[in-house]
Formats: sequence, C-alpha cells, structure tokens
Amino acid sequence: MSSSWLSYLRFFTLCVVVQLMAWPCGSAADTASAKNEDGYNVIAVCSQQLRTSLEPWLQHRSEQGYRTMVVPATPNANAKNIRDSIRQIAASNPVESIVLVGDVPLVPTHFEKAVVNVSWGSEPEIASDNWFADLDDDAIPDVAIGRLSVDNSVELDRVVNKIIRYENEPISRPWPRRVNLVAGVGGFGAIADKILENATRSFITKGIPAEYRTSTTYASWRSPYCPDPRHFRDATIERMNEGSLLWIYIGHGQRRNLDLIRVPAGVAPIFQEHDVDKVAAESGAPIAVFLSCYAGAFDEANDCLGERLVAAEKGPVAAVCGSRVTMPYAMAVLGNEMLRECFANRQTRLGDVILNAKRRSMEVDANDGQRRLLDALAKSISPHPEKIADERKEHLWLFNLLGDPLLQIRHPRQVEISGAKAAFPGDEVTIDFDCPCHGKAIIELTCPRGRFTFDPPTRSEFDASDAGMASMTDTYRLANQDSWLRQDLDVAAGGNSTKIKLADHIRGPTFVRIFVTGESDFAMGSHQIYVRRRPKE
Repeated sequence: MSSSWLSYLRFFTLCVVVQLMAWPCGSAADTASAKNEDGYNVIAVCSQQLRTSLEPWLQHRSEQGYRTMVVPATPNANAKNIRDSIRQIAASNPVESIVLVGDVPLVPTHFEKAVVNVSWGSEPEIASDNWFADLDDDAIPDVAIGRLSVDNSVELDRVVNKIIRYENEPISRPWPRRVNLVAGVGGFGAIADKILENATRSFITKGIPAEYRTSTTYASWRSPYCPDPRHFRDATIERMNEGSLLWIYIGHGQRRNLDLIRVPAGVAPIFQEHDVDKVAAESGAPIAVFLSCYAGAFDEANDCLGERLVAAEKGPVAAVCGSRVTMPYAMAVLGNEMLRECFANRQTRLGDVILNAKRRSMEVDANDGQRRLLDALAKSISPHPEKIADERKEHLWLFNLLGDPLLQIRHPRQVEISGAKAAFPGDEVTIDFDCPCHGKAIIELTCPRGRFTFDPPTRSEFDASDAGMASMTDTYRLANQDSWLRQDLDVAAGGNSTKIKLADHIRGPTFVRIFVTGESDFAMGSHQIYVRRRPKE
C-alpha cells in the first residue's frame, strides 16, 4: 500500500472509536435488440470468445427466474459503447444487475479522474466498473454490478462452476457461521499496536450477530492473535481454506501481495501471489473482502490478487476490493455499511450488499450517531476535511466486485432461543429453543468477542527461539477458541431443550450459540446470559 503508515493508523483508530461507541435468466439473447414480454432484469456484457462457457451460468440463473440480455463485447468495443447499450436496455427493462464477463481489455472498464486519493500517492485515474451501473450521471450506482474477470474459457468454466456449487451444495459443515479476519499492523510500538488490535476486534464485534463465530489473525507479535510469524501465511491460508461466509483482510496491500509481518527477528509475508496455489477451500468458498489498497487492480496487464484468487478452482467465490490507493475514513464508512447490509438488513444477493452500502455511504443521516461521529473525526484529522464527501464518492469508484452480483448469500434460518437471562457461576441452566429444521446441532457456551476463555500471556519481549515462537501458535489457537463447552445433539424441527452447566469461573455476559444443519437447510441463533457474582452468605 503506497499511502502512508499514518493513514493506516487513522483508519483503525476510527473503527475503534466508532464501533465501541455504538453501532432471474429467460432465454438468453445475443443481441441488444431482442426483448421478451416480461422484460430483462439482468444484463450480461460478455466477450465473444467466452460466450459458450457462459451458458451454464445463464441456464442456472434462468432456473432461478432471472431473464438475461446478453450483450456481446466485440474486439473493438469501448467503455462508452458498452454503457450506451446498457442504458438503452435499462430504459425499457426492469434491470436489477449487470454482469461483465471478461477481464480488461476483453470487456473494457472506465477510468475516473482521481480527486482525493492522489494526495495519498495514488495514480491520477481510478479503474472502475461503477460507471456502467450509474444510469443518471450522479456517480452513485443505480443497479448492482460485478465482473467475472477471467482471461479465457478455462477460467470462466472454473468460476461458473464455483458459483453454481456455492449456491447448490448442502450445508453439511459449519462454514456459514464463520467470519475470519486477517489484519496487518503498522508497527508503531506497544501502545499503538494495542489500539490497532482493539480495532480489528471491534470491526467484527459490533457489526456481526453473536451467533456467528469469528476468528482474528493479527500481525502483531505482542497480540494473542498472532501465530508463529514464520508460519503467519500458513494461518492466513488456513483461515481461507477452512471455509467461511466472509474472509476479511484489513491492512496494507499491493497488486499481488499483502503486507509483511514485522518482528524483532525479521519479516515474513502475510500472503503473496504464489500462495494462491495453496488455497483449497473444499466447501464454503468464502467471499473475500480486502479493506486495503490495490488488491482489486483488475485493469493491470497481470492479474491482481483478487482476480487470481477468484479464478482459482478452490479459491474465494468472489472478492470485494479496491483498484487503487484507498483511504481510511471512506473505507471505514463503506466497510461498516457492508456489514449492515449483510447482517442487519440480510440482503440475499452479494451485488445488493455492495450497491446499498455504496448508496448509504453517500447519505447524510442525522439519526445515525455512528456515522456522525465518523464524519466529525474525519473532519478533525483529515488533511482535506473539506473533501470528506468527495472521499466517500471516490470509494464508489475504487471498490469493485470481482464476482457475480447475483450470488446468493447463504443466510441461515433463525433458531429462537429462550431461557434464563441471568444466572450464577455453577448453576445448571435450561435452554429451550425452537428450530425451523431437524438435523445435527452444535450448542456452545461462549465468551463475548474480544474476551478470552483463558488468561493470555503478556509479551514484553520477543522470544525468537523455536519453542518461543511455537508457543505463539498455541496461544493463537486458544485465543480463537471462544467456547467454554460444546454439545452435539440431534434436534427435531420445533421445540427442543437442553441443559448447560456454567463453570465456576465464568463471570459477566456469556452467550449460548446454536448452529443446526439439516438435509437441505441450516439455522442459527444466540441467547445472552449474564453470569452474576454469587452473593456472600
């Protein structure tokens, strides 16, 4: 990331303060003149050489009720021609999504003049597909858009197969309940690093419901969330391979590499381009979100990191990432809005998560205290406080979806849980829950996010011995193990009950977390119990 280290600190500090304060295809046509009586709700702009390989995707979306107009991108097509075709179709059809099929230059993109991020060392133009989705020239997208950024039919076959597999495969493993966060660090010393660690945790503490299981892999050797630095990249890959709903990276990035972890004994990579070959999610290919610079520079002659991961057979099913230097304030706003759209508003399509997050990021909501605080902080520390609206707008251009905007997000059905809201250590509590499906249940008693089930060691000095660094991995595993106990039960659809014993050492808020997998469905829920100190007799 070519922006200064200070921008990174500011971004994380903003997240800390704010988060802790609150918080479709009928018969496909090959020409733009064709139209069925119901109208098209999807436009696919497809490179001619990829048209045959797109057919399984068209059939898949047709079976879901989408009606797709396929607009061929000829070898001499330019971005303006493509946008004119899109607008012509959208003028008489209820278009909801646009899918660009092919990397640049097979399907050209737009280059928007940079206004704010050039002050952070970025290039003078921003590569962006947002322009095609803006139907009224206000820079704000009106429909969802994504790009299947592939170079050839072999890559497109892989990407399409992965999309269809993602949406159709039964949920037999608990990957939909996982959100995995990987974060870099600026290396400012113990106090600043602690602020950054709190920020990485708070990013997922307030915006993600308690029934989801989160992990943190953090590139600060002082943190319990840091594994053996020599194997940090292995932990990064492991978190991608285990399957999760979201895999989120926060930190510095380049076009084909993420940042380094820096320790007194040297440096090691967080993730590099050749590590893509080791990515192999057997089930639950994650949606990757890069809150960093350049990971989504899809206009480059050589594929960027986001493109390479999505094109990999067992890599992420999609990537949301920036094409140039990104900036702390606007990225914090957009990241918070994406969490809101995914988890609070439960958007069912990935493209709608990004579309609505972008649109909300440009709104000024007087009732949103979190947003008002972010704006106030940005005005006080930004080198261009008069341009914070321009900064937010620039991130509409910067962030693009490398993937299918129609991708169906695997949201769970709800497990309704009731039981004691307060208890004492050592009590046995009864948990009643109503499950919408029968199947296998994982029932856990967990600590709140940001707390631990053990007392992590304090690291004031770096132990470079093999034993010292191996102990870091042991602590890392424990830090990401947030449950005190686990039950595995067969449960029926409808009412169920179980008993949970509260250990003597548990204090304060704790959660019962339930995850159920059925033959064709899955469900989740959580319930808070406050464990009070037992009064003295």
